[in-house]
Order: sequence, then structure tokens, then C-alpha cells
Amino acid sequence: MYGTFDGSTWTGATHIYGGSNNGPIQGLEPVIAYDQGLIHLVHRRPNDGFLWWTVYNGCNWSTTETQLGSQQSSLEPSLTQGGPGLVMLTDREFDDLFGLTYYTVDSRTYTHASVYRLPTCGITTLPIQ
Repeated sequence: MYGTFDGSTWTGATHIYGGSNNGPIQGLEPVIAYDQGLIHLVHRRPNDGFLWWTVYNGCNWSTTETQLGSQQSSLEPSLTQGGPGLVMLTDREFDDLFGLTYYTVDSRTYTHASVYRLPTCGITTLPIQ
């Protein structure tokens, strides 16, 4: 769920749709980052470690979420703007021969398209001032 802030007031919590069967997205520990006019949201679904991604263009969330291939994370990922796009850190939990748990950390990058058009949110013409 998400809310928006207009400088003085928060909206009520609103579901983000586009998950399984076009239902609300279900995720654990979502993380967001802003890049090229889009808010990117990455999360793990309950009961699996696979990572899912969706974007918000300032007006609407994308109509479907995308599984990030076979990428998984044992804990919540980290996501930030960096370089020509986004950088995401994930980790995987392993147990060694002695029963000790350790984690490996992986870094992945997302490079944005070179040109992004700002959304109009239903505005077809701008008033002349």
C-alpha cells in the first residue's frame, strides 16, 4: 500500500494493483528509489525469495509487476539511484559444513532509457499564462 503527500496532508493508504490475477501486490519489506521521473519499487513476495519490480510514473503504478528473472534475496533488497540508473544489493543465506550461517552480497544495476517523457496524468493541454 502507498500514500502520497501534498506538503501538508497524507492521503489514505491505497493498494498497488498488478499482482497475481491483477490483485493487490503482496510483498515483504518493499524498497523504493527514484530515477528518471519514475519511482521504482522492488520487493520479495511472501513465501519465496524471488524479487519483483513495478514503477510509478507520478500518476499511476504500472498495471503488472515483473519478476526480476531468477534473482532472489534472503533478506530485503536495498535499492538506490546510482550512475546511469539504479543499483540494487541483495543477499543469499548459506550454511557451511559446520552449521554456521553466512550471507553473500550481490550487486545488480538497472540502466534507464536515455529519454523519459513526463506523464500528463490526463492533462491534454496546459493553460497559457
